[in-house]
Amino acid sequence: MPTLFRLSIFVAFLNAFPFANAVANPNNDSLSNPLASFSPLWNSKAYNACNTAANADYMTPNEKKIIWILNMVRLNPKLFLQTVLLNPKNKKYQKKETRNYYFNSLITDLKKLQPNSRLLLPDSLMFTSAHCHAYHGGLVGYIGHDRSFSGCQSAFYGECCEYGNDEPINVLLNLLIDEGISSLGHRKVCLEPAFQSLGVSMQPHKRYGINTVMDFNY
Repeated sequence: MPTLFRLSIFVAFLNAFPFANAVANPNNDSLSNPLASFSPLWNSKAYNACNTAANADYMTPNEKKIIWILNMVRLNPKLFLQTVLLNPKNKKYQKKETRNYYFNSLITDLKKLQPNSRLLLPDSLMFTSAHCHAYHGGLVGYIGHDRSFSGCQSAFYGECCEYGNDEPINVLLNLLIDEGISSLGHRKVCLEPAFQSLGVSMQPHKRYGINTVMDFNY
């Protein structure tokens, strides 16, 4: 497995672990829409429902925003493409003449992706799984998915790990652009339509300052 500034892969298990969803109030819009700075179109009440983790009090505001943003990407991929990915305000924005394969392939995928109205719900067991790996991996500066050194349980079907970013939008852009990962594994995990729940944990990291772990389940 290559060592990268950010790393994420899809991990599949043959046997499911039981999980418990922490159902949030989808109408809670106490936090401002995290994509509103890119376009006022995101201020539509329709996207308030994407804030499914609003009442998940075990997560931080930024961890909640990752779920909110990812739900909006899945619900309206074409609007995300036009207003965020191709917006010069985006720190990952690339001019047309300098776009690489990974950036261009995400453009293609978002154009073809069908809207998914099944919103990802916060999951307390997935959060516990993600938090354990992010916390213990961060303490020693570990990069990857092997949990044998920490004893953390792997109660998930897909996992993404990202390093060095503390802004939710940049975490997700790194995972979606998927630079340097030929399998595009983390993009596939984030956009997998069958996933129904996830937990997100952002913790300090000895080498990169911060790391984000996202654990998904069906």
